[in-house]
Amino acid sequence: MFNCTAGEAFLRPFDQGNPKHHWIIVGDRIQNKFESNLVLDIYKSTALSTCMKTGEYEFNGGENQLWTFEPLL
Repeated sequence: MFNCTAGEAFLRPFDQGNPKHHWIIVGDRIQNKFESNLVLDIYKSTALSTCMKTGEYEFNGGENQLWTFEPLL
């Protein structure tokens, strides 16, 4: 999960033995490799900010769970 503090984003260290740390892109969502019902979710907030909280949540098709991917040039 991302941790945003003072405009900076931090990631928790990767633990290869933890199935919750394995994510894959499937269509327009980022889902857990081992639990396909869990996806990367931007937590809904009442205030807009440049740093939104993200985490895993059960897939419900909300816009906060759908992602757009663009190729790097």
